Parts: sequence; structure tokens; C-alpha cells
Amino acid sequence: VSSFRRFHPHASLHAEIAVLLNINKEKTYSADIYVSRLDAYNNLTFSRPCNMCQNVATEMGINRIFYSINENYVGIIKL
Repeated sequence: VSSFRRFHPHASLHAEIAVLLNINKEKTYSADIYVSRLDAYNNLTFSRPCNMCQNVATEMGINRIFYSINENYVGIIKL
């Protein structure tokens, strides 16, 4: 990640990708991941991963992504 920042200082790295790039693919195969986001008041809010993050998760063998929608609902993406 540090070399990425050095050559692309204005690019952002999504949290899902940052985590997946630092885990051995053998450990992510058929795994589920959970993504949540909190607003300024510590309430769960919408955190569906973007298409790029979903593609990286697929390449890493992730089975499902659970993500927060709000305090009452969770979404599921089956990869």
C-alpha cells in the first residue's frame, strides 16, 4: 500500500481493498466479509461496496459480502 501511495498520491484506496490486499488468498477463499459505516452520530448507514471492491472480493474468493443499510437492515451480496 505504501508504494501505491508513493506513485499515486491523489488516489484513494477503499477499505475493503486495503484489507483484502493484506490477506493471503487461501484464507479468503469461501469467506464472508462484513462492511459497515457509521455516520457522525454513530448510527449504521449505507455501506454497499462499489463494483471495484466487489470485483476484488470475487478475485480473492470471497463468498458473500454483508453490508449495513441502516440501523434496521443489512444487505447481502452473493459473489
